[in-house]
Amino acid sequence: MREEAHAVAGVRLATYPGDSAARAWVAASPYRFLAYPIGGQRLWSTIDTWRGRAAFLRSLGWGLAVVYAPRVGRRPDRTTLATDLLTRSLGAADGYDAVAQCRWERMPAGAACYLDTTALWGGDSPNGRPAGLLDYYKGWIGAVLDSGTVHPGTCCTLSDASALAESLSTVYRERHRTAKRPSFWIVSANSAMDRDVSTPAAMLGAPARSGADATWQTEVWQPTASVTRQSYGGASLAVSTCWATTADPSFDPSIRDPALDPAALTATLRSGVAATVTAGLPSPLVADARALMEACLAALGLAKLGGAHPFPHGIGDVEIQLTERDGAVDARIRVSGNEQDSP
Repeated sequence: MREEAHAVAGVRLATYPGDSAARAWVAASPYRFLAYPIGGQRLWSTIDTWRGRAAFLRSLGWGLAVVYAPRVGRRPDRTTLATDLLTRSLGAADGYDAVAQCRWERMPAGAACYLDTTALWGGDSPNGRPAGLLDYYKGWIGAVLDSGTVHPGTCCTLSDASALAESLSTVYRERHRTAKRPSFWIVSANSAMDRDVSTPAAMLGAPARSGADATWQTEVWQPTASVTRQSYGGASLAVSTCWATTADPSFDPSIRDPALDPAALTATLRSGVAATVTAGLPSPLVADARALMEACLAALGLAKLGGAHPFPHGIGDVEIQLTERDGAVDARIRVSGNEQDSP
């Protein structure tokens, strides 16, 4: 169990507080890190107010806990999320977007990015966990893990941690790897769940176990999602308090998974591909990329990959190219004809 001195306080805000407030709070408040949101539905999300501020905040002395909000669309009434549309391919697409956002913010390689599953449900929905949540989660984790530059973390309620930890372990096993440090950010949806927790340090550091081989490490603990207004250095902000094992939860060297080292990742990929070719089986290393490509083909009204005649008559090749552009992933699709087909 960690001592109280190892529990570092931070805050989570809905919108960017402004440069002057950020300066005032880093000097006068007891908080050492900020939750830094990325992703989300950018047309109407407050997350956009944070874009491009990561380097500036770190230059002031703030630590950051990077958290990615899923890009799940809202229904026509814009009051509920279309969580019934969650799929592994959508998770992979959001995973690629998370990596692109981290690169656009010039975050160093190995930075931990936490997927905010509480944005999809808070653990207290009368209908229970969305049916596709675990599939979406696996797709997101796989895409981020395959990037080799971002360490995938998980932000969830304590009630979801066990199931997500098991899914995380599955994704690592698909890639013939072991999660050296499965980083979790636990949000308490109900205080009743944590009534026996006397100090923040009691929730941090010690790994928890789920099943035979699925574990997680609580790097960040958020006792409640509710906000309180606090004032420091003449700036008043509405914040949720968080606690972490370090003052820089996404960039501390202790968080980095050794498997994300480029040399180690290259060796793992080569051995995985070699084993797959020898066995003659579909490669799990490209499962998420394949799912994303099939989603693109479906959007074009084309058939799935594989089979004797995967495309309609006259189409010989479909090229899908994903590139980073202004912090987002831009998909370009080129369809060419088959010269061997007769009209």
